[in-house]
Amino acid sequence: MRQSGRSSRRCGWSQLAQEDYPGLMPESKGRRKSKQIKRPTPPKSAVKKAEHGKPPSPTWYVSLMFGLMGIGVVLVVVRYLFQLDNTVLLLGLTAIAVGFVMTTNYH
Repeated sequence: MRQSGRSSRRCGWSQLAQEDYPGLMPESKGRRKSKQIKRPTPPKSAVKKAEHGKPPSPTWYVSLMFGLMGIGVVLVVVRYLFQLDNTVLLLGLTAIAVGFVMTTNYH
């Protein structure tokens, strides 16, 4: 086996590059550390957001929205368990769709 003049011990890539190409590999300067630790700005409170936007949704709206989606899922499951008419399936899918559309106006 032919040796290229390198030592037989293993070395890292940086040592290998410095031995083979002296002066071509620049040294890293490292990172500069700032004097102050930068912290992320805290989020604006929900009260400030509600002041210049729409007011938060009332409790009945949220209850109706999730209730429609829940009733829709129950109707779809009941239709397949008891093999009922497709009318029950359509009612269930409509209830899910109305609940989903209500989520677009939720604040």
